[in-house]
Amino acid sequence: MNMEEKSRDALRRAAARLGESLAARGPAAAPPNLANAPNLAKRPTAAFETSRVEPVLGSAASPATEPQADGAAAPAGKNVVTISPTTLAANGITLPGTGHSRAVEEFRIIKRHVLANAARTQSSASDGLNRMVMVTSAQPGDGKTYTAINLALSIALERDLKVLLFDADVYRQSLLSYLGVKAESGWIELLSDSGLSFSDVLIHTNIPNLTVMPAGHAHPEVPELMSSRKMVELVTEMARRYSDRFIIFDTLPCLASSEPAVLASMVGQAVFVVAAYETGREQVETSLRLIGACPSVSLVLNKAYSALTEQFGGGPYGYRYKDKK
Repeated sequence: MNMEEKSRDALRRAAARLGESLAARGPAAAPPNLANAPNLAKRPTAAFETSRVEPVLGSAASPATEPQADGAAAPAGKNVVTISPTTLAANGITLPGTGHSRAVEEFRIIKRHVLANAARTQSSASDGLNRMVMVTSAQPGDGKTYTAINLALSIALERDLKVLLFDADVYRQSLLSYLGVKAESGWIELLSDSGLSFSDVLIHTNIPNLTVMPAGHAHPEVPELMSSRKMVELVTEMARRYSDRFIIFDTLPCLASSEPAVLASMVGQAVFVVAAYETGREQVETSLRLIGACPSVSLVLNKAYSALTEQFGGGPYGYRYKDKK
């Protein structure tokens, strides 16, 4: 059996174990069989580098309407969806808690760094800014959505934390496609329609501690909506409402739109995804300048050859810190 067949076999066994766990919670949560899952491409994540300074503060916000905490049982018929392990697997998304794998451990390393960075900057004045994490890249195809989802799933596995996965990529909305769910409205409608509340667009999932904020329908003034006072209030209130919740933003590539630069001033951390052998140094440097308003920027190397990361804990794994000048 070659490595690809072993990977598929391990994935099937992992999905089966998760299926048994979900089935125990009720028949609606049980996933379909993985017997005919397509070939999956490995997309390992390796090196991690960080720049840190003290976080900036968000603006004060008026309270938003959100009737229950993440992870709590949502009212019947209120935007509850089932995320299928088969759909995730078909998109190369790692399922934590279903067994040991290199990808799971790599995202645990990234998660630990993100959590530690949030703890380092914790203060009463930050109002949760340190728990707002933007995931971006230089260009499309670098793996930012893949990284955002895996990071969110890994944090959701924590016993004492909850995650809101925020789709800030209005134009492609790959996040919902990867998760295999649909939404009629999202934060675009929330900002542009005063008749909607936070709970009207929030999606609860069958994965404990994980909720999703969809983007909604495309709008001709997305950059202006994102930089508006209502967006600042929404982001700030999402962070302040629950002290145990991380918000992971899957935003656009830095060189494709102005939105990442706008969002960078509202969050406390940014995870910048670099595609191995694809993203050029000049692209990285230009992108980092564009999101320079973010207090802490961390680099993740994605799509590295497996030979570079074959032994867990070896050379490619490690952190380097540099303070911004």
